[in-house]
Amino acid sequence: MSKFERKPRLDRIRAKAYREDPDLDDLVHDFKEWSTYTEYLVFRIENRYTLEKKWRAVQASKSGNKIYSLRLRKRLRHLYDIPEVKKFNYKDRSSKHTSNILLVTLTYRRDRQLYSAWDQCGKDDNRFMASLRKKYGNISIIRSFEAQRDGFPHIHLLLFFHETEFEAFHFQGKWRIHDKDEIAGRWPWGFVDIQAISSLHSGITYVVKYLNKVHESVIEEESDSKLVLTLAMLSIFRKRAFSISGSFRLLVGKIVRGKLIQQVDLEKKAVFKWYLVGFWGGNLGVLSRDLSYREFFEKRSSSTFNENIYLTGGSRGGGADLY
Repeated sequence: MSKFERKPRLDRIRAKAYREDPDLDDLVHDFKEWSTYTEYLVFRIENRYTLEKKWRAVQASKSGNKIYSLRLRKRLRHLYDIPEVKKFNYKDRSSKHTSNILLVTLTYRRDRQLYSAWDQCGKDDNRFMASLRKKYGNISIIRSFEAQRDGFPHIHLLLFFHETEFEAFHFQGKWRIHDKDEIAGRWPWGFVDIQAISSLHSGITYVVKYLNKVHESVIEEESDSKLVLTLAMLSIFRKRAFSISGSFRLLVGKIVRGKLIQQVDLEKKAVFKWYLVGFWGGNLGVLSRDLSYREFFEKRSSSTFNENIYLTGGSRGGGADLY
């Protein structure tokens, strides 16, 4: 934490990213410092009826840390459940094949600032997809972003066309489609690469492996610096790790989401109410544990504690949250 007078915060890193020609090495260094700085969310838990209070510290999930990586794996694991149904044998180059599953990569020309490309890439992709749906009908999508070596974004799309099949041909080790120009013409901001995919399972497996690799890049010391750069850009410019359209979820099947199990009364109201008191920088050596009042008071009085201003109406220590 040597470069920061206060705890590392993404808002200060973002300010650097919105300059012309930002120093990528500096951004990545600061991002890793923020990501690996251990912090806890400190809660006050009150019994609605007895008014008894207790405190609990829960380690914060940040892009790139172990907590976030584990949560991401849990969210992605259901995607593996889709059965292996092949559209064609990708090794068979002697026959004509068709597929309604495409892997599309969209890139940007370098005719704008880095921050402008990241700010606009989500909106640009939405326009692109709206144009495709107007032409080809219903399309299910999984989307993820990646940073190139110079920090500029490109977009990966796994597309499932419900109403259209594309004729595929083999060229230089990959399966391509004849309609490439028709699709690429709908992306005026840069280059478009398109591959025909032999099965939905293989396409999803490719995307999931990539996402896991990116989001473990800070944990793994020997990981590719490009992966860490991607994670930094996603965090700095507030991009989600991935997004899945509702219709794609129906293809995969109902994704079971974990539900918080809590004690309730006869009217099914929660017995305990949780209040986020603030954020403490330090390491308890565990993911979560209860705090005695003395421990809570010591942490609240330390220089690495920030009040939750939305609860208290004020702030301490030069910041109100993790970002």
